[in-house]
Amino acid sequence: MEKLKNLCGQIPEELHNKVRTEQESLGLTLGKYLEQVLTAHFSAPAPAVRGGDRTLAFQVPEVLFQRVKQYLEAHKPLSQKAFVVGLLENALIKWERGEEISSGMNTIGKGEKERTLAVVVPCELFERVKGCLAAHGSMSQRDFVLGLIEQEVSGWENQQAVEQDAVIPQEETDEALSNVGVVQQISEDEPLTEDLEEESSGFSMVMM
Repeated sequence: MEKLKNLCGQIPEELHNKVRTEQESLGLTLGKYLEQVLTAHFSAPAPAVRGGDRTLAFQVPEVLFQRVKQYLEAHKPLSQKAFVVGLLENALIKWERGEEISSGMNTIGKGEKERTLAVVVPCELFERVKGCLAAHGSMSQRDFVLGLIEQEVSGWENQQAVEQDAVIPQEETDEALSNVGVVQQISEDEPLTEDLEEESSGFSMVMM
């Protein structure tokens, strides 16, 4: 006979009443009823992971975290997940074609306050990232992802700065125009004055 062990524990009263009602309706002792319930539970197949997704989680410096928020705000409706997955896909495609990729930024965030950034990615992409990192033994997952984020955000910020420098503010244009002397314009139908006639002819006549 198999050795038996006692199992006891506190459960909510409502759940306790349901257990007792079903146990009595089946004509089983409490021990036998619990044995059947637990056996059925552990015999059931484990639930499959949804789509085989995996989580990439890493620490991001607070400053970079805020820059990413500004980037996403300017690129709505781009989500944080789509942003990171897109960067990973592009980098992995280049690496799989034999091109060099950034070795990451190992000094990023040293001594700074950090935030946790977690992104759920497809299992297939997760495994490709692992393969890439394995081929670059000195590069960590954090350095790899942060390097891609830093490059993308910095490029966008530089482009914004160039575009802002190329636009002359209206108030500066108005101020420049106000400093230009007003040129006197003469209508074609307006007769020349004597002074202007003499000036235009190059000589003057004196009446005797």
